Amino acid sequence: MTPFFTRERFGRPQVYAGLLLLAFIGQCLWLMGRVPLSLLERAYVEAGRQQWRGEHVAGDVERSPLVPLIAGAPTLLSGEFEPAPPAVPTGSEAPRGENPWRWLVRLPFLVMGALLGASLWYVARRLYGNTGGYIALALYVFSPAMIVRSATVRPDASRPMGERPSRPVPATALSVRA
Repeated sequence: MTPFFTRERFGRPQVYAGLLLLAFIGQCLWLMGRVPLSLLERAYVEAGRQQWRGEHVAGDVERSPLVPLIAGAPTLLSGEFEPAPPAVPTGSEAPRGENPWRWLVRLPFLVMGALLGASLWYVARRLYGNTGGYIALALYVFSPAMIVRSATVRPDASRPMGERPSRPVPATALSVRA
């Protein structure tokens, strides 16, 4: 049986792409360390925690419960997560304070962002060669929108930028008029 890490399988193209993805992960980690959990992120974590405890379903007709479940899973280790800050500011962010959970809560979304970047590189490389793959990955890695989407708890972290979410057809559109 041949080893997995062989010279034929992992050459210079994979090393260069890996270095670009490490730069992406570094940018995301920097942002995760600088930005406190927002109120929306805290709401997703609390909704996920409540669903894990069986209190209610975190999703609804238009939103999947997967994002709150992923965000709330790391906080199940201890019951010390604070769902809402004591003094709520007028802006959308929580007060500046050290929240030890923000790294664990955001880590799955960073992994999804890195996997999306690796998938983008792989497909672009297969279609357009090494140069096309590097250009596509460099645009992804240094895109501020993708860094924010991968470093924060968002429902669209695993979805590519141009893809629109699927919306259910309203019941009024299905009714037959005579």
